[in-house]
Amino acid sequence: MNFVAIDIETANPMIGSICQIGLVKYAKGKIVDAFETYIKPVGEFADRNIAIHGITADTVADAPTI
Repeated sequence: MNFVAIDIETANPMIGSICQIGLVKYAKGKIVDAFETYIKPVGEFADRNIAIHGITADTVADAPTI
């Protein structure tokens, strides 16, 4: 089976506040490629989200925006 898995982390409850994205490509059940990057989100970081993923405004200070 071939597929790409995507994981997105957000800075706060707003779905558009993406602060990290990761993709993993599988082919015949094996990882063949992977990509991840931090993203400077729109809006502030919520304490609850930071507690879940550990990403802060300092983490993404030099990251590109979406």
